[in-house]
Amino acid sequence: MLFLGNERFGLDSETRSKVDHCVRLPSHGIKNSLNVGVAFGAACMSIEQSLAKPGFHAIGTAHTELFNKQVAPRQGAYGSEVARIELFSKWKGKPSLFDQALKDLEGFERIWILFEFDQTDHFKPMVTPPRSDGEKRGLFATRSPHRPNRIGLTSARLVGAKGFAIEIAEHDLLDGTPILDIKPYVPEADAFPDAKAGWLTTALDSRFQLEESELFKAQIAWLEDEGEARLRPFAREQLEFDPMNHDRKRVRRLSDQLWEIAFRTWRLRFQLNLESRVITLDSVHSGYGLSELENIENPYGDKAIHRAFNRRFHR
Repeated sequence: MLFLGNERFGLDSETRSKVDHCVRLPSHGIKNSLNVGVAFGAACMSIEQSLAKPGFHAIGTAHTELFNKQVAPRQGAYGSEVARIELFSKWKGKPSLFDQALKDLEGFERIWILFEFDQTDHFKPMVTPPRSDGEKRGLFATRSPHRPNRIGLTSARLVGAKGFAIEIAEHDLLDGTPILDIKPYVPEADAFPDAKAGWLTTALDSRFQLEESELFKAQIAWLEDEGEARLRPFAREQLEFDPMNHDRKRVRRLSDQLWEIAFRTWRLRFQLNLESRVITLDSVHSGYGLSELENIENPYGDKAIHRAFNRRFHR
């Protein structure tokens, strides 16, 4: 609470005895109301500055086909989708000039994107990364999104930049992600391929080797020709490490060695050999039942490719 004293008489002694702080501003002249008004303005400005919190303001938004964390790749380099980043034409109430800021970005093969983990709501000092085989690791030794400040970093391949828009590939951005900044990737300064990788060095030794059956290869080739190119990268990302973790993955056991993992409306079946640590990608199946495919409702707009796929491979 803020009390303002009269210029001539100030505050009475009873009020002064109850306040926590007393501040006097020297005044000149005899315009009582004007000087009190100026003192009030100065006090409000000081309070506003003391309460203001430093922060970041998004410069744009990512528009992608990754709508939840379950389908996002663990690392952007494993992603296959092309995404679009729309930068704001206005920023903090003024023209942003971000179209000018994008000048000369063309020609860089990759860019760094700083973004906000807007779907993460709490900090975790210890986390269990996918490659950690169930062992908790210190947050700062991982890429987990549960940061003290919800800032993410990814290196994406630049497809093109025009106006206020950027097209990227090989990313891990969810749809609607707030973008904080963009910087060019400079191999001379940013790439250290011989750098040590800490606990990840041991974790890489526990990865599963992926092999593909002839049927799986034929199915994936057909799907890629039809524009569905996400299944093979998804299989690699999800199954190389901890493939049986049904808490983190939509995976279920069908028989002793046959498993199935779900990607959106598709199902990938694989055989698992724990002794040799080899996974054989066996076949692809539609996640729709026959009655569902006959239903005219098509919320994901993909039933046509599922029908054609079934006619080709599962008659």
